[in-house]
Amino acid sequence: MTLKRSMEIIRGRWIIVLTCLIVVGLGSYIGNKFTPRIYQSTALVRISIPSGSNLIDSNSLLANTQLAQTEAALAVSDDILSKVVAHRKDITLDTLSHETTSSVKLNTDLFEIDVQDASSQRAAALANDIAQTFVDQQLAESQQSNDRSIQQVEKEMGAINQQINNAMRQVAALQGQGRQQTAENIAQAQLGMLQQRYNRWEDTLTQLQLISAQNNDFLRVVQAARPEPTPIRPNVLLNTIAGLVLGLIMGILVAILYETLGMAVRSSKDAASLIGYPLLATIWKARSSEEANMLNPQSKHINVGAYRMLSTNIDLASLNKGICSIMVTSALSQEGKSTVATNLAIFMAHAGKNTLLVDADPHCPVLQKRFDLSDRQLGLSNAVAALSQRQFVNVLSQSGQVQPHSGKTLTSPLDPYMHSVGIANLRVMPAGSLSPDSSALLDVKNVERLLAAIKSSGVEVVIFDTVPLLDVPDARVLATKIDATIVVIDITRAHKQHLAQVKTLLGHIRIPVLGCVVNKRRYKHKQVTDYYYTSNLQNPPQQENQFPMFVSLSPIPSSHS
Repeated sequence: MTLKRSMEIIRGRWIIVLTCLIVVGLGSYIGNKFTPRIYQSTALVRISIPSGSNLIDSNSLLANTQLAQTEAALAVSDDILSKVVAHRKDITLDTLSHETTSSVKLNTDLFEIDVQDASSQRAAALANDIAQTFVDQQLAESQQSNDRSIQQVEKEMGAINQQINNAMRQVAALQGQGRQQTAENIAQAQLGMLQQRYNRWEDTLTQLQLISAQNNDFLRVVQAARPEPTPIRPNVLLNTIAGLVLGLIMGILVAILYETLGMAVRSSKDAASLIGYPLLATIWKARSSEEANMLNPQSKHINVGAYRMLSTNIDLASLNKGICSIMVTSALSQEGKSTVATNLAIFMAHAGKNTLLVDADPHCPVLQKRFDLSDRQLGLSNAVAALSQRQFVNVLSQSGQVQPHSGKTLTSPLDPYMHSVGIANLRVMPAGSLSPDSSALLDVKNVERLLAAIKSSGVEVVIFDTVPLLDVPDARVLATKIDATIVVIDITRAHKQHLAQVKTLLGHIRIPVLGCVVNKRRYKHKQVTDYYYTSNLQNPPQQENQFPMFVSLSPIPSSHS
């Protein structure tokens, strides 16, 4: 699907897009408005390793970073959190463990303890409580470890000191006895080794005492948590914008899917494309069915320009094809084919053509009522029955070709079945008084005889209002013998499947199709203006209700009335 086609679908289905945009956006806004606010408070803790040198090397930095990661994980352990919960009654361990997180600040010896809660005050209090509890516990454990180490060193020093004293007494005894020099030297050497060991343990003790003193600053809270006035979630503005964007995308997808997968047809262009024939005209939807039934070509009705365009397109096609007989049909009933056939006949008669309008729909005849003809008036069924009789055919052959009407009284075998209706150059042949169930009313031979008789009657254009193509097969027989077929499509109830069936049917029986007419299109001022511009009409109406309804045409003298 091209971008242009997508934009056309969006413009045509803008109500779906707008509905999704409003529903999802408003739902996101309302949902976020009623969602409980969550606040976050952060306590910042610093950790440092005591160093005997003032120089800071990469190893000490790495050690600090690794230790910070370890301490950050320990800070939110169940051991620490359980101690915090032990002296609080407003929260449980499970709740606190879900609300608390910790993280190390990159390339620093800092880590933070974050607590999220529905109360900003409680979030700050919990963060500070957790940080202080962790610092106190770590310092206590470190102090206990150092104390144990000092005690162990002092114990070792006491044992060595005892050995030194023993060694000194032994040396003194050897010197007083005047023994050999070798034994005395050995005793002196052992005494020296014991003194060296004692000195080393003494140095260790000094270092442990120094570390113990420095460990009081090993962990400390450098920034206490504060109650935050702004919640971290929900972000109403951001979420509402995201909802609007999501609604827009959803609306576009729904519109495209509805147009692609749906069976309804709403565009004139799509209807013409589906049926596979040119679009001859678009008839706008009138306020009432009576308003659109019969139009005065000299009025400023909303559809005058459309019917004039339809008539002009047929005239242009007649230049090459010599179109004299036209069948107006549709896929199903109630699509407005009779209205299109009626007004097309009126406009062609108004253009000066001797026109005959035939009601070829015996199952649902409507023309006799529209033109105030009696139900018992002779018409198509009577003419076909008469044509099937041999004596009528003989009369027809003897009469020869009848010249077009020129003000003189003409004699034609079909005159009893063609009735003047008070409109110049227009006669109407109703459905007739015979039953529509008469056998073979419009079979091939009867259609050929009828068309020959109409041609001999001086008619320049004959328009057949036939039955729908998908209802009964009558129209299919007639369509194979006429010059052109016009398919009327009610855009308000057009169905892709029906249009596809009509296209297949027309192609299968090779019916000469001139094009299609889209009927009952919703009024759009710009498009109506374009039609009037094309039809050379001035001062196009600004609103639909400015077009006078043509209810009855005043009698116009004609040469054959």
